[in-house]
Formats: sequence, C-alpha cells, structure tokens
Amino acid sequence: MKIIKRYKNRKLYDTGSSCYITLDDIGSMVKEGLDAVVVDSQTGEDLTQVILAQVLLGEEKKVAKMPRALFQEIMQSGSEVLSDFYKKRVTSNREVQIFFEWAREIKNLHNTVAQLEKRVRELEAPQKKAQVQGSGETLNG
Repeated sequence: MKIIKRYKNRKLYDTGSSCYITLDDIGSMVKEGLDAVVVDSQTGEDLTQVILAQVLLGEEKKVAKMPRALFQEIMQSGSEVLSDFYKKRVTSNREVQIFFEWAREIKNLHNTVAQLEKRVRELEAPQKKAQVQGSGETLNG
C-alpha cells in the first residue's frame, strides 16, 4: 500500500518513492491497481476519498462526457446521492460485482499475454540475429 502525504500547500508526497507526485500520478496508480492512501501530513486524517474525487473530476475535465446537469443535481442533492447510488447499484447488485471481477480477470489475462509476448520476443531475438548473420555470410562468402 502506498502512503501519500498531503501537505498544507496541497502538495502530494509519495513516502515510498520519496518524491512529490500529482493527481494524475495518483490516477495512474489506481488504474494500475495499486492501493494508495492519502493522509494529511499534520493531522493524519484520511483524505483518500477527497483526493480520488479530485482525480475523477480532473479526468472528467479532460474528456467532458458527463452532462453538466448531472453534476448540478449531485451538488443540489448532497453527498447522499452518491452513497445511495453505491449502496443500491454496486453493493447490492451481484451483476455489477461479477462485471468488476470479470474486468479484473481480463486485465490479468492482458498482463499475462503481454509478458508472454515479451518472452517470445526475447527467445526469438538470438534466432533472428543468427539468421541475419547467416544471410550476411552467404552474401559475402
């Protein structure tokens, strides 16, 4: 688990790699499946949900696909709209849970295929090199 400290000046510091990071970096971590916790550097308060919300809004700002009316409705209704949505749609809906499990499996399979492709290239490289050298010898010989 990565521990990220948020300082008073809003800078984010990755304690594991000892460097400052951005919201985009946190978004990348989450997309890679890394578990990150963001805490206030002075109080130790868990700010993870707030930071993840900022990451989501930053992502949305880049693509602007969600209607403005939706954001307005969420703001007018308060935060219970999101928690109600989560309770009704995600935690109680087995199909959604199955989808997320399936998506994780697909991601794992994709990673495995990428590793296998890399290994095949590594194994084929000496053979290709030998073929190139062999064809050069016949041209020169």
